[in-house]
Amino acid sequence: MLVGIGNTLFDFAIYTILALFVFSESLAIAGVVSGTLALIVAFTSHALVTWRNRQVGRTTALKFLVFTGFGMWVIRPVLLVLFAKMDWLYVFAYSLSSSLGMPFSLTFISNTGAFGFMIIVVLMYNYQTYNRYVFNDRK
Repeated sequence: MLVGIGNTLFDFAIYTILALFVFSESLAIAGVVSGTLALIVAFTSHALVTWRNRQVGRTTALKFLVFTGFGMWVIRPVLLVLFAKMDWLYVFAYSLSSSLGMPFSLTFISNTGAFGFMIIVVLMYNYQTYNRYVFNDRK
């Protein structure tokens, strides 16, 4: 669980920087780039910690790339675009945070909300595919 949290925090930090400063016009591109970097970190950390008792070879790496790549490069951008359209929720969250004196911009809240909803779906997809198809060979 800590590995997943660490990977997600790494991914979120990269995504936030990219979404706010580099790819401000496209959450999908920010998500693909941060997801690709997170994919590399995730494979290493999952192989060494989460599924350390399972065989991790070339086949495992290829399966990881295919399944995680599909999640990162297909599912993730689609979800980010869909969840970014929930303006009513982000405007509400922004007005609430503003009334509490919090220094968050509407853009930050919208980007964070889209990431949060997306990551819930992608993490469920990742766990199921890792457990069933990627790291399924016991030592």
